[in-house]
Amino acid sequence: HIATETARLSQLVERLLDVRRMEEGKRLFADEPVDIEDVVHAAAQSQVGWLKEQNISLNVHVEPALPKIQGDREALVTAVANLLENAIWHGGADKTIRLQALRERAELRVVVSDEGPGIPQRALRRIFESFYQLEGDRRRRAGLGLGLTFVRQIAEAHGGSVTAASQEGHGSEFTLRLPLPPQDERSTDA
Repeated sequence: HIATETARLSQLVERLLDVRRMEEGKRLFADEPVDIEDVVHAAAQSQVGWLKEQNISLNVHVEPALPKIQGDREALVTAVANLLENAIWHGGADKTIRLQALRERAELRVVVSDEGPGIPQRALRRIFESFYQLEGDRRRRAGLGLGLTFVRQIAEAHGGSVTAASQEGHGSEFTLRLPLPPQDERSTDA
């Protein structure tokens, strides 16, 4: 138990330091071709044990032949894994999470959605802020409210963005948008 708690605290400290480095622009990201299908499957694989433990189904759909993007594979895996982790915690009784990767015009989109209780509209404005946690969050004591902050910072470091859409009682949908390199910006009907 002591070793587990020590590892958890160490991980929390490292997350705090990572947030600080990202905020100061000191966190360096790799800039290499990244296969978004690989990112999606690696993020899903990182959550397999927890998904099984919580009896949650994960439906993954990756659009065929998605172009590669420039970026940091490990950072992007972390971002998608954080979105999945968030859905696992807040996914509700439906116990199904959908993870999709698709192309829409000049960007790739990774979408994580659940059928949980949703997020109050007043909280949607603040959901990506450091240390913000929903009132009544059952995880409040276990986490720091940094997961979605990481996702936002990683998205922005890649020239992209992340948004949340939710309606109370009808689940949540988080969309990570990543720009395609200029030669891959051909318009498509998505």
